[in-house]
Amino acid sequence: MRLIQFCLVALLFLPAASQAQAPFNPADLDKYMGVYQVTPAMFLWLRRDGDRYFVRPTGQQEHEAIPKSATVLAFAEAPTELTFGDTEMLLRNGNLERHAARVTAEFARTMEDALARRIKDNQPSPGTEASLRRYIESLEKGAPNYDEMEPFVATKVRTQLTEILANIKRLGELKTVTFKSVSPEGMDIYDIEFEHGRVEARMAPLTPEGRVQLRGFSQPL
Repeated sequence: MRLIQFCLVALLFLPAASQAQAPFNPADLDKYMGVYQVTPAMFLWLRRDGDRYFVRPTGQQEHEAIPKSATVLAFAEAPTELTFGDTEMLLRNGNLERHAARVTAEFARTMEDALARRIKDNQPSPGTEASLRRYIESLEKGAPNYDEMEPFVATKVRTQLTEILANIKRLGELKTVTFKSVSPEGMDIYDIEFEHGRVEARMAPLTPEGRVQLRGFSQPL
C-alpha cells in the first residue's frame, strides 16, 4: 500500500540497521533517551544498550538506530533522522518534518493502553470519518480544505494536487465511507467506495483542534 501523506512509513517499517557505527561516545546521547509523542496515538521509545541505540514505535518492533552526531540518530537504508533538543525531537524524512514532544513513560503507557482498548473494541477515533468526507467533498469542488490539515499534510496535498484531482474525477461520485479497523500504530482504516472504484484510507487521530496530522490512501488522494 502506498501511503501518500507522510505517515512515518520510514519509521513504521524500517529494515534492521546493518551499517557499522562510527566511533562515538554513547553517553552523549543518554540524556535524549526516553519517550516522544509523535501523534496522539503514536510514541517512539528510545533506549541505549551498551553502544547501540534502539527505537520502538507504538505497535511496531524495535529497530536499531545509528548516531550521526551528539544530537542526531539515523537509520540504515531509510531516509529518516531524529534530531534532539531539550524538550522535543525533530523527525526529518527528506523535506518533511515533524516535531515530537518528550513525555513521561507513564503518560505514554496510558495512551498506548487506550489505543489497545480501541483496537480491541474496533473503535475509530472521534471525527476521522467526518474529516475524510469533508476532504473528499473539498476535492470534488477542486479546493482542498487546507485549513483542516497540519502544515506538512497540506504541503503534500499541494505538491500532488494535479494527480489527486485527476483521480477524484476518474473515481466519480462518492458512495460510502466504511470504517474497517484500527492499525497497530493507531491509524483508523476506512474503505471508501466511489462510483468507479474503491480506495483504502488510513488516518491518525485528529489534533485537539480537529486538524489532520497523518493521512494516507492506497492511491493519490
